[in-house]
Amino acid sequence: MDSESVGGSQPSNEQKPPQTADSKADRWYQWVGGTIIADIQEDVSPDPIPLFAEDELAVQLTEDGTLKRSAAIDEQIRRAGLHCVDSAGVREDGCEGLLYMMYQLDAPVEDVNPADVIPLYIGKAEAYGKQRELSSNFVEIAKNRNATQTFGRWGDGNYWHIGGLSMAYRGEDGRSELERRKLSPRVVIWWVLMED
Repeated sequence: MDSESVGGSQPSNEQKPPQTADSKADRWYQWVGGTIIADIQEDVSPDPIPLFAEDELAVQLTEDGTLKRSAAIDEQIRRAGLHCVDSAGVREDGCEGLLYMMYQLDAPVEDVNPADVIPLYIGKAEAYGKQRELSSNFVEIAKNRNATQTFGRWGDGNYWHIGGLSMAYRGEDGRSELERRKLSPRVVIWWVLMED
């Protein structure tokens, strides 16, 4: 008991304001600022990595009319994937997988703040598959081959991300009729290693 309540004084009816926790939006902006923006504004990072091969924001197409992924995506997949696997499989000293986010920036890289990062898709790729064996996402990387087109479902088949976007672009999925393929703004990818 404190000394004020012993003397017969009445407890105060004034209530302390409730402790306000950060809102979900505040937490999101803190995370974006400390991870994505920190990555894209440092000189040693290849971020932001364009998702599509493009010429002044006009997306290039493959010979069969599919939207063309950038070579930088494949390079980053291999580079990040080697933190998880090597030729023997999943590395004992490696990460458990990769977390990635497709997003757009609403400001130039040098001026971007957390509110300018517009998330479009967040995904993960785990080093171990369902059978606790090397995930199919990482087999090509472990064998030091260049085939990363299907990593994280980013392939160009109809049931893969690029394929689905290509179908929408060509009007084959019945969802939209697009007359142009110019990005506004650019779509980019961010990667981080998943650790314990």
